[in-house]
Amino acid sequence: MVASRASIKALKQQQGLVLLVLVIIIVLAFTSYTFSEISLSKIKGDRDKQTLVNLKKAKQALIDYAITYSDRVAGNDYGILPNPETSDISGTDGNMGPTVGAKYVNVIEWLPWRSLDMPTLKDDSDSCLFYAVSGIYKTAARADMVNEDTTGMFRIRNSGGAIVQGGSEENQVVALVIAPGPALTGQTRNPTELLSSCGRDYGNVPAYLEGNGAYNNGVLIGTADEVDDFIHATSTSSTEATPYNDRFLTIKREEIWDAIVSRDDFKLKMENLTRGLAMCLAGYANLTDNTSRRLPWPAATDLGFGTYDRKDFRANSNYDDDGGLSGGYSGRFPFNIGDSNDAINAGALIEDELFEIGGLCDNIDLGGGVIVDLKTTTSEYRKLWNNWKDHFFYVLSQDYEPDNTGASKCNGGGAKCIKVELNTSGVENEYAAAVIFSGSRLPGFTRNDKTVLSEYLEDGKTSVFVNEAADKQGDKKYDYTDPQTAAENDIMYCIEDINNLTADLTVIECI
Repeated sequence: MVASRASIKALKQQQGLVLLVLVIIIVLAFTSYTFSEISLSKIKGDRDKQTLVNLKKAKQALIDYAITYSDRVAGNDYGILPNPETSDISGTDGNMGPTVGAKYVNVIEWLPWRSLDMPTLKDDSDSCLFYAVSGIYKTAARADMVNEDTTGMFRIRNSGGAIVQGGSEENQVVALVIAPGPALTGQTRNPTELLSSCGRDYGNVPAYLEGNGAYNNGVLIGTADEVDDFIHATSTSSTEATPYNDRFLTIKREEIWDAIVSRDDFKLKMENLTRGLAMCLAGYANLTDNTSRRLPWPAATDLGFGTYDRKDFRANSNYDDDGGLSGGYSGRFPFNIGDSNDAINAGALIEDELFEIGGLCDNIDLGGGVIVDLKTTTSEYRKLWNNWKDHFFYVLSQDYEPDNTGASKCNGGGAKCIKVELNTSGVENEYAAAVIFSGSRLPGFTRNDKTVLSEYLEDGKTSVFVNEAADKQGDKKYDYTDPQTAAENDIMYCIEDINNLTADLTVIECI
């Protein structure tokens, strides 16, 4: 039977409709797949961005903590970073641990978000952030000396093992904030969410942080003054034979100290401390038992050790006058003055530690309500001395050395007196001694070796110090530029003798 035209037309319409539906299904399936891929990619990108945002927030909070530490803990140190969170013994998670290893030993654990006055920060795997801090900078087991020249104890390497940050000592990293990422094969995490934001999985760092086999972010050396290496994840490192996926941001010492040393209150305190140290020395010369008004010898620039070791400069007791044998008439400010006491023979009341001499250095009145206390070990200015002692230098006139048996006369015509010329004016003033604070290192300097004077002193004082130590004449000329009007940043206070042997020694800013 022959189909009618109407039936043929209906059949064609049905076939067309089926084809249209099939095309629509194919298009919808393709579109759904494409949108799904775009959505997954976008979600991952958004999570990566949020992880980076949280890392940046944590880094800034740590820097702010270090910059404001002296405000948080009144009269204490500058530049100190918090300990990681290592346990919940306080009953409130997010607080830094009270003890985290021995002195100068690097540590790593959870970021102490509550101690940083911020909310919990997590990465894209919903894990809290980790935090590594150099042993020299941590709050617990406090280092004996921390200042702007204190280097970090971390290096960063790439997947090939090359050092990409911290290749030289002055560029070593102070701290890291780390996003651990999802668990990899072989990592077993045991979080307990009850009453804890980060799961209380304490001491299980290798379950979160790892490396490429050569370098392991989850295991530190654990020895004082040892540098630890970290390796940063790449876009493909999580799929390598030895996978790793830790991402982090580093904190450099400049990011902490540039802000601190720029603070007006910091500059004022260092001026007060320099003046207070000079007044402490003048007070020593003015003691009743010190009948010839003699001053102690300096400590040697290298502290008498001959070879350089940065650890030698941490201990106050190493800043020893050494009988003037090593330092001559120039060097670092002396903490122990036993040899000077013996030479002066001023009696049993004089202690070997300069700051311990009763009433001499513990109540120095600078006027305006400012009191410098160098004797009390917990006082603000004693702590400043402890941390910045390697920055203080001292030069002595021969007429005022402990061994001098003649008249002291550094006031117009003294043959063996240091001379200070302000701004190369040609006018020279004579002084019994001078105390100098060396400010921040100038561009191009590292201070990796603390015996290199040219990295501390400007205005021509470097060569003068070297000559004074070599020939011990006490009669050299010191050029001095006002730090308020020049790039040089030394602070210098002089001890003057206005009326030879008829009045106490006094202190003025060198002019």
